[in-house]
Amino acid sequence: MDQLKKRLTLAAIVLLAVHLSIAGCLTIGTPTRNTFTLFYNRYLLPGPFFNEQHIQISPHLLIAYKSNNAWSSLTDYGAEKFSTYVKSPWRYAALKESDYLRNIMRRSYNNIGDRTFQEYRHDAEFNELNRYVLGEVMQGISVDSIHLVYVFKKYDGTMKQVHVDTMLNLYYNPLQVVTPE
Repeated sequence: MDQLKKRLTLAAIVLLAVHLSIAGCLTIGTPTRNTFTLFYNRYLLPGPFFNEQHIQISPHLLIAYKSNNAWSSLTDYGAEKFSTYVKSPWRYAALKESDYLRNIMRRSYNNIGDRTFQEYRHDAEFNELNRYVLGEVMQGISVDSIHLVYVFKKYDGTMKQVHVDTMLNLYYNPLQVVTPE
């Protein structure tokens, strides 16, 4: 029995050393994309660990709403949720909510293209975004209009500057969004 414990302890130490070596290489080293590294990054490495590309280009959705003839200030709710996670890492749901908001905005933006509001107000992706904004961001506030500003912030390392590119600047009445059948 004593021999078995020694072997299991040695095996655990070896596995831990191998895992730490691989994790260090994948985290610090030049990323390579193959089945092994994708699996290891997704399932075995704790995170999130950010790569340089994600830090350099950052999408943001700013939201304002009009209620009782007064506009709220533009607020980046995704950044607020991310900040909540950074301050309290055990609040992982805030990080997932930030990711979800960014994801539904990206899908909506990709479908909008050059179409008018009358054309894309029927889209499932835009409906999902509108439902989320009304249900999670506004949380029961009586809203006359919504203002969405979708921007990309890009960090230029050589100039040490952040450039902001506005991708979408949209005012709309949420009651005019048509749920797809």
